[in-house]
Amino acid sequence: MYVATLRSGDESLTDFHHGLLREIQGQILPHVLRRFGVGADAAPYVDLFFQVTTQVELYPETLAVLNALGHIRSAVVSDADHEHLAAWNFTLRR
Repeated sequence: MYVATLRSGDESLTDFHHGLLREIQGQILPHVLRRFGVGADAAPYVDLFFQVTTQVELYPETLAVLNALGHIRSAVVSDADHEHLAAWNFTLRR
């Protein structure tokens, strides 16, 4: 849906700033809703997005594989925000 909105040519979309994901969602989602003719308040949907996306469940083999890398330099790259990281119920070894 965001891609459709960004491709719509809505000039106000160029005013978004980089920031916390919750803030960005709060800026973009009202435009998405309007684009699709939905007159609802976006705030509850932003909250729902974070409620759903902060429930992380690793694949069963994930920690064993990452820990097996031992001394090999590695990294986990994610677009997770601080709210997502705070919700993780696991710890990666350094």
